[in-house]
Amino acid sequence: MVAYQYSWFWNERFWLPPNVTWADLRNTDEVQYPQTTQLYVSTKYDPVCAPSGVEFFSPCIAGCMEQLPGESKLQSYGMCSCLPTNQSAASGSPDVENKVTSGHCPNNCDLLPVVLCALFVYAVGMASMGPAMLFSTLRCVQESRRSLALGFQSLIARFLGAIPGPIVYGSLIDRACLLWNETCDQKGACLVYDNANLSTYFFTVTFALACWIFLSLCLALYSWKRSEANSKLIDEKNAELDNDARKRVSGILELVYYRETTV
Repeated sequence: MVAYQYSWFWNERFWLPPNVTWADLRNTDEVQYPQTTQLYVSTKYDPVCAPSGVEFFSPCIAGCMEQLPGESKLQSYGMCSCLPTNQSAASGSPDVENKVTSGHCPNNCDLLPVVLCALFVYAVGMASMGPAMLFSTLRCVQESRRSLALGFQSLIARFLGAIPGPIVYGSLIDRACLLWNETCDQKGACLVYDNANLSTYFFTVTFALACWIFLSLCLALYSWKRSEANSKLIDEKNAELDNDARKRVSGILELVYYRETTV
């Protein structure tokens, strides 16, 4: 249950805002570009942000016709014909210029300090499990087999966690990619991720693993309680057998003593 709460609290889907609204990223090679006069038409990834908060793949995808001069470090493009018509909801004003600015649109995260504190608590909780697992292993195993038990424990942790973990989570990260950087038909790094799907994948896998951990701990606790109860029953039976043996021995000794005294 603790692992489940950690995974729920850690999941960014419930704390961070979703990714910025994007114009359609599919089939960028088949887009009918406008006949620009001052811009070089290219399918190279060069994100621009509209005043409405919608992010475009490049100025050409936004339909921009000219490059605006300016003193700012961010390049601006004007006469963009592909901007959303209803921009009042995102910009706060219906009168928005038909221009875009180079770079990604801002994605404000007001709860970032809360998320960082949650990650700190999560890291401390995970780190505190190490000594507890070590001491429980040493107490549950015979002294002559403790080194072997620690070796098997480390081997299982590496085999079930350290090796498949990066592979599984890496495949989930790749699955949430919206746009890949491709050079000469060679897939490179991911340029844009779908944050909502990425957090959903992470939460699903983490929740499933947390449930597995919880069930494993319950099974281990049940086995330990059962073995403890069995050991108590065995001790009680041994005590009864000892008492019966003592009674028999004492009875035999009394009988021998009685015969010797009567003879």
